[in-house]
Amino acid sequence: MVLSLSSKALAAIVIWADMYEMPYGGDGIPDYYCLMGPGDTVYLDIYASNLTEIPDLRCFGFNMYFDPTQLALVPCASSVNFIDWPMASKDEHDDHIYMTGCRLTGGIIPDPSLLATIVLVCVGPGSNYLTFTKPEPPLTGFELFDGTVVDDIVFPTIWVFSGVDDCEGDFDDDGDVDGGDLAIFAFDFGRTDCIGGIPPCPCDVDHDCDVDDVDLMMCSYPICDFDGDGDFDGADMAVCFADFGRDDCCGDCPGDFDGDGDVDGSDLAIFAADFGRTDCPYGQAGESDKQH
Repeated sequence: MVLSLSSKALAAIVIWADMYEMPYGGDGIPDYYCLMGPGDTVYLDIYASNLTEIPDLRCFGFNMYFDPTQLALVPCASSVNFIDWPMASKDEHDDHIYMTGCRLTGGIIPDPSLLATIVLVCVGPGSNYLTFTKPEPPLTGFELFDGTVVDDIVFPTIWVFSGVDDCEGDFDDDGDVDGGDLAIFAFDFGRTDCIGGIPPCPCDVDHDCDVDDVDLMMCSYPICDFDGDGDFDGADMAVCFADFGRDDCCGDCPGDFDGDGDVDGSDLAIFAADFGRTDCPYGQAGESDKQH
């Protein structure tokens, strides 16, 4: 807790990022994950919240660090919101950027307030975090007009995954989508506590804080219409999870699509072609059944 010179308790300032792929495309909602492919560009609008109780905030300043083997700043693209923070500056480095802005007069400030926009491009595969820190003096941080330094800042930690382009199901980042990736998905499937987790849920592809049928579809994971309800969804996937890895299939493994006595990557390839279909004929065997 930080005290002003008048000994009034100040609320913590919360910093968060709204990420999007095209300029001016943000939705104003905090994001905690970013999935990128080689050459992809991401825009981060950096906001500060809880400012209604701190109307006399004069300056802000922060560092954002990233992995230079995975990400790079787009030259001259990042900028401070000079409309609200006209005394602005930035300092770009290979592995981080420092940004600061100051107001000329006090008074009401937007809450949340857009501080800056940072633009990054994916230069290599990897899995890492964007981390924010307070700058060390003499660099400017968060200060009030009366000179008080605000130390109670809550910074976000943003997980960034960049793998093979159009291969979001490669969770273990080994260049393929196979049984190892399915095991990772199976471990997370059903979780509803994915926001801000350490480690996060890599399978929460749609960033809605759970791992469910939607993520399954976005990852192009295969499933079959085992329950005969005319679609391929999480209920069918449960059957697949139960069989995956078995090597004693003698006609009693629905997941043994190629009939070779086990449930492995070759079976995944077979039912991958059917994933997402909703036109399955009721009561008729699918392609996987025909091979038994």
